[in-house]
Amino acid sequence: ITVPDQTIGPAVVTATSAAKVALVATDDAIKDSAGNAVPFVGFSGTDMGNKVGTEAATLLGTAGWLTDSSKKVGVLSAEVQTLSVCNDRTTAEKAKIQAAGATNVYPVPYSGEIASAQTAAGPIITAHPDITNWVVFACNDEGVQGTVNALATAGVSNANIIAVGLGAYQACKPWAAKQDSPWKAALFISGLDVGKAAADVLWDNVTNGTPLPAQTIANTTIVDPSNYATVMDKTSLANCSK
Repeated sequence: ITVPDQTIGPAVVTATSAAKVALVATDDAIKDSAGNAVPFVGFSGTDMGNKVGTEAATLLGTAGWLTDSSKKVGVLSAEVQTLSVCNDRTTAEKAKIQAAGATNVYPVPYSGEIASAQTAAGPIITAHPDITNWVVFACNDEGVQGTVNALATAGVSNANIIAVGLGAYQACKPWAAKQDSPWKAALFISGLDVGKAAADVLWDNVTNGTPLPAQTIANTTIVDPSNYATVMDKTSLANCSK
């Protein structure tokens, strides 16, 4: 089950237990009346952040910006600071990029929407005219899109931006249109992967008696202009062309 409201967890557990039905919670965690967590299948914010941050760090190393004395690197981390799931992502992203040697990291507080990120990033970019090259990541693709919009307004060229998305639904649009883009990569996440993981653990439980794992993390995959068309599902690819 994916619940519309986590407070219904105890009622769901009571009903399924009485019917002797195997239960996993997808996307949003729920608990029974005693506060015990129901087996969960979904994404891990820290895992997603680690993948985005690692990819950004790899791209930064390949670009050679940190060893080029003519360049000064800044990192824009678009953060929904009021949401713990978003903080899990951006905290992990920042840790990876800092471990790669990028020290100028600037948080961009936003609401989760493109316009909010663009508005928040503008003054930060203006306040650091010495930065020549930027790395951008966020809680979601919207945060990256808004931030790169602000960079474009400030006159920063796509060649001087390494933008790594989280979701890939915004990142893939310029790739599908064959446009020059600051989006160098993105982490693709799909509800299909959550559904498959949930079906797998339930099948194993019902047919083999295998206990349901306390937590099952669904697969996520880094995509870029070279592989997104083969990794993303048909529905997601269709949205890339809209």
